[in-house]
Amino acid sequence: MAMPDRDSLHQLADSLPEGALASVERLLERFQIWPPETPPDAKRMQERVKALLAERTAPTERHTSGLVGGLVSVGGGYRVRFGDDSNCWAHASGFKGETKVDIEIRRLRGHELQIERQLGFSRDKRKLSYVLAIKGPDGKEDRREIEFDVSESPNIPM
Repeated sequence: MAMPDRDSLHQLADSLPEGALASVERLLERFQIWPPETPPDAKRMQERVKALLAERTAPTERHTSGLVGGLVSVGGGYRVRFGDDSNCWAHASGFKGETKVDIEIRRLRGHELQIERQLGFSRDKRKLSYVLAIKGPDGKEDRREIEFDVSESPNIPM
């Protein structure tokens, strides 16, 4: 595949549906400085989500460094996505034994949610367990747990 040039990008822009123009314009504005800088608040969220995950488990190595359309992916299972400082999210994932742990901090118009998901098995491996815990901006918390019988499922190593 050949490297795009300005003419091919202009052709793509000319073929976009009207509804996509605002989103594409915001994206292109963000690339006026290269490499794009992560907003300070998004960097702080990234550090918080790293600390939260470190309290619970060791990070995975599934993500690579780079930036794609406002998505910053930092080696070690950490990602940050930003629109502006009032609308952004940070995500980290890892394992605690055989249990997959995902932690997110999401901010919408300055209001923040902390979300933790855990997916794993019961000790006897006969149930699949999913836990969702959410903490809101006012300190209110909710936690949901559900188990699924998987005793008849094939045993596939993790």
